[in-house]
Amino acid sequence: MQDIYIIPEAPVIVDETSVSSVRLLAKGFRLGILDNSKNNADHLLELLRVDLLEKFHITNVAQCRKPNAAVAASALQIDQLVEQSDFILGAMAD
Repeated sequence: MQDIYIIPEAPVIVDETSVSSVRLLAKGFRLGILDNSKNNADHLLELLRVDLLEKFHITNVAQCRKPNAAVAASALQIDQLVEQSDFILGAMAD
């Protein structure tokens, strides 16, 4: 699988948020994954999870799957992901 890079044309603005993000990446972070339960979303998220684990220092992965793509994630699911994660990844697929 070939890596794809998106290179923005605008200059990157370094602010305190960016510096904090770099520090977070250096010490490791907790990844949250929200699967919306559409067809193939689980496969896409698994590919991303594996790739991120190879490239970053991830200390924990919290995952949850919505029971149905047509409804929002429950407040409990969102609260648990927020509590257990520094960064949350969500995806849709078909």
